[in-house]
Amino acid sequence: MKRILSLLLAAVAAFAVCLTLGSCDNDHTHKYKTEWSSDEDFHWYACESDGCTSQSQKAEHTFEEDADADGKAINVCTVCGYVSNLVNTAGPHDHVYETELTAGANFHWYACTTEGCTERRDREEHDFAMPEIIQEANAIKRIYTCSLCGYEKTETTVISSVVEGEVSWTQAFENLELVNFDMDVYMTFKDGTQHNHCITTENGVYYQIPGFREFYSVKNADGTCTTYAREVTEYGNDLTDSDPFYKLSDTSDKYLKQAQTETVLAVSFADNYDKFTYDEEKGAYVCATPIKTTAYMADGTPLPHDMYCYNNVVKVADGKISYISADYYFVASDGTRSDADGSKASFIYANIGLCTVTVPKSVSENAISDPDYVFTYGQTSGPSGDSGNSENSGSQPNYGTTDGPQSDVSGGVTSDVEKIPSSDK
Repeated sequence: MKRILSLLLAAVAAFAVCLTLGSCDNDHTHKYKTEWSSDEDFHWYACESDGCTSQSQKAEHTFEEDADADGKAINVCTVCGYVSNLVNTAGPHDHVYETELTAGANFHWYACTTEGCTERRDREEHDFAMPEIIQEANAIKRIYTCSLCGYEKTETTVISSVVEGEVSWTQAFENLELVNFDMDVYMTFKDGTQHNHCITTENGVYYQIPGFREFYSVKNADGTCTTYAREVTEYGNDLTDSDPFYKLSDTSDKYLKQAQTETVLAVSFADNYDKFTYDEEKGAYVCATPIKTTAYMADGTPLPHDMYCYNNVVKVADGKISYISADYYFVASDGTRSDADGSKASFIYANIGLCTVTVPKSVSENAISDPDYVFTYGQTSGPSGDSGNSENSGSQPNYGTTDGPQSDVSGGVTSDVEKIPSSDK
C-alpha cells in the first residue's frame, strides 16, 4: 500500500511540473529558441519543438519610455524589445513642450509638459559618436554618450588580460600594429606643461591640444577628407566649448596624414618579459625600472637617440597588446639626457585596435562654412601673436634631440604642441 501511495504522489508531482512548464513530452529534449517570445506582461524563450509549450527564462518586462516614429509615447522592454503603447489621459489642451530633451534607449525628444499627455516633439535617434573605452582586468567597456542629450549606454566585452608566457608576450609585440588607437603625450617643464591628445585611425583622426586646437578629419568615399576645426586666434586666450568649429574648404588629406604621422612612436618591450610582473588589480604588466628600447618613426625609421622607458604599463586583450604607457627620456650621442633640465615626458597608447573616429552631429550640423577661415595646423607659423616658435607649429618633429627647441624632446609626437603657462595648468 505504501508503495502504491508513493507512486501516486510521484505522478501528482510530475503532473504539477508539467502544468508549470507547459506540456511535457518524454520523446524530446527541450531546445529553446534564441529569440524572445512575449505577451503584454512577460517574455520568455520558447521550446523549438512543435506543440511543446515549455518556456525558459520567463520574466516580467522591464519597460523604458521611448517614442515611436510619429512622436507618440511608448514603453519598450529593454530586454526583449516588446512595445506597449501609452494611453493619453490628459484630455484636450494646448501642447507646451519641455525645453530639455527626454531620452529613451534609442531616441530623444521634447515631451509635453501636461501630465498624462503622450505627445512628443522633435524625436530623433541618439548621436552616439566615439565611445569612451575603458579596459578593465577582465572586460573592455565602451561607454557611448549622445552628444545632443547626454544619454549613456554601455557595451561590455569579456577579455583575458594574461598572456601565456614569454613566447606569447613576444608574439604579441611582434604582431602589434599601431593603428586605431587613442594617444596622449604629456610633457612637464619648469614653467608649465603641454598635452597632446589624438585618436588616430586609418580613416580619420581626432586631434586636440586642450585650450588651443581641436579638429576632426575623416575620409570620404571619394577619397577626399572633410575637416572640422577650431583653434585660438590669439595666445593667452583659451579655447572653450562655446567656440565654433569651422568646416574647412580644403578637402585634401593633409591634416589626416600629418596627425597620423606625428602620433606614431612605435615602442616595443618584446625582449623584456622577465622585467615585468603582472598586477592583478590593474589587469596589466608593470615594470618600474628603466628599459632601453628602440623607438621608430611612422615610416619605420629608428629614432636617432637611445630611448629609456620607466614606470611601464602594458595591457593585453585576448593575446593582443591594447595599451602601452611609460615615462621616458632620450640620451643623445654625447650622453646628454633630454630630462637633464628637470623636464618629464610620458606617453599613453590606449585602446589599440579598438578606436573609431566619428564626427558628432553637434559639430557637423553647427559648423561654420567660411572660405576665408585660416587653420594654422601644418602651417609655417602659428596664430597671431606667435613669436619664435614657428618651427614647432606643425613641421616635421625633431624626435628627441637635446639641441633643438625644448618642446621637441617628446620623441616626435608633440611637434604641434604649444607651451601652456603654469598658471593655466
